[in-house]
Amino acid sequence: MISSVLKKNASPFKLLAFRANENKALAKRCVRAHLKELQNIGVKNIASSDPEWINDPEVIVFCLISLKTNAPVAGMKLDIWNKNKSLPIIDSLSNQAFDMKKIVQDHSSENIAEICGLWVSSEASGIGISKIITRAAVSSLSTLHSGLANPLPSASQYTI
Repeated sequence: MISSVLKKNASPFKLLAFRANENKALAKRCVRAHLKELQNIGVKNIASSDPEWINDPEVIVFCLISLKTNAPVAGMKLDIWNKNKSLPIIDSLSNQAFDMKKIVQDHSSENIAEICGLWVSSEASGIGISKIITRAAVSSLSTLHSGLANPLPSASQYTI
C-alpha cells in the first residue's frame, strides 16, 4: 500500500506517464527540475536542458508532480529500443571491450528498453518514490512496446 510509505505531512503527488513528444512542455519542466537537483548536490558541467529525446515518440516520461506546488519532484524516462535508433547505454559504452549494440541486437525479438535519468528531489525523497516509478516503467514496458502507435491509456495518471 503506497500510503503506508509516505512521510507524515508529505504533499500528495500525482504520477504521470506520457510520451515525451506529446507533452514537450512538461518533459522540459522535468528536465529542468532534474538539472536543478543535480546542481543542488554539486554536479557541474551538466548537459543541455533541451535534449533531443524530447522529440522521440518512443521515450516515455514518468514524472511525479506535487499537487501542492504543481512542480515536478521526481522522474525518469524509459527509452524503448527499435532497430532505427540507439539507446543511451549503447552510446555510453561504445568504447568498451564488449559490444553493447550487438548484445541489444541479439535480443531484438524481446521488449528492450532503458530506464534513464531517475531522480528524486529532497521534497519527495525517503518515501519509496524511486521504486514506485521504476516499477511503473517496468510493468508498462510490454504494453508500451506493442502499442507505440496508440496513445497511452487514460489511466496513465495516478494520485499517490
